[in-house]
Amino acid sequence: MSMTAALDQTTIGSAKTIRRSKKLIRTYVHMYMQTKGHGIYEVSDHSTKQTQPVAVRLDAEANFGGNRSGATTNDREHVMAEEVVAARGKFLYFAYGSNLLDKRIHINNPSAVRKTHAKLEGYRLDFAGFSRRWGGAVATIEPQTNTHMWGAVWELGNEHIESLDRQEGVQDGVYSVLQVNVTSESGRSYKCRTYRYNTKAPFTGGSYGDLPADRRPSPLYLETILRGANQSHLPESYVRLLSSIKSNGHNAGMTLDQLLQNIKMVNRKD
Repeated sequence: MSMTAALDQTTIGSAKTIRRSKKLIRTYVHMYMQTKGHGIYEVSDHSTKQTQPVAVRLDAEANFGGNRSGATTNDREHVMAEEVVAARGKFLYFAYGSNLLDKRIHINNPSAVRKTHAKLEGYRLDFAGFSRRWGGAVATIEPQTNTHMWGAVWELGNEHIESLDRQEGVQDGVYSVLQVNVTSESGRSYKCRTYRYNTKAPFTGGSYGDLPADRRPSPLYLETILRGANQSHLPESYVRLLSSIKSNGHNAGMTLDQLLQNIKMVNRKD
């Protein structure tokens, strides 16, 4: 069965992790086969070098968003996905700003691998603060009902939690860490780490074309986001929305590639 057909039939889960003697053993999915109402996986247990099928029951009620235990299919799915990611010593990160671009995220976090693009419900993209490095306001997320935004899901090694936090200024109180659930266009759910700017006053919202001067990003920052949005294959309608954002017109006196190279050199000195 093709992966597309499997995606169309039911939500795809992930392999169960195996625990022995309270030690989390890494598991890898070697074959996925989906039948109506069931997910069947072959999981390799590298402690015993044996392969065994693991069946996950998705009954009719679960496929429509719930079951007698109260857990939804997506709940089951992203919990299992979390276990597999954690078993590999990795975590998932939802990027929506400059880290959409591979050249930017890899400066501080070389283990990052782009997995997919996904939608975050109940939030909108906004801009706040001022970055001397970028010459303008920086991206953040702001809660708002009946709306959504898009971004990239990256998988990173746990050794880069600290470097990602440092890049976002968590230790200085610039951004705070959030755990969010995002959904891919195929309907798969991911629980991800992301960041929100610690603004002192609530935003007023409004059109991106009418952003106040103190909330406008620089041209180079916008270019980074747009390049990353195209790299991440964000929906065309969302890329058009990003293209409508007005910049502050700041002239950095260099190209984006030159700026990223400067950031890399500064990080090496640190």
